[in-house]
Amino acid sequence: MPALVFENISLLNLSLEWKELMYAGVLSSGIAFLLQIYAQQNLNPAPVAIIFTLEGVWAAVFGWIILDQYLNEIKISGILLILTAVIFSQLSTIYDKKKYGRN
Repeated sequence: MPALVFENISLLNLSLEWKELMYAGVLSSGIAFLLQIYAQQNLNPAPVAIIFTLEGVWAAVFGWIILDQYLNEIKISGILLILTAVIFSQLSTIYDKKKYGRN
């Protein structure tokens, strides 16, 4: 509704932004949601929760690749920080099993 007040909506304007509309509509909403539902049905909850913490990372990376968005140093360091945390969280469970003989 605010778009009707503040934007000049026309087919020409929409056709200029077709990549962004397809990215938001098909990739972000359609395919990502389908994969998320599939993962939640067929995997254990703990790994799924950890994988879903990477949602922001994938959004930033594919926005950079597909939409030519700019990633500055702070965004890149945030991506690396999240990736490092996810890797360490997975390594700690492997290390725990080896150290304490847990299955």
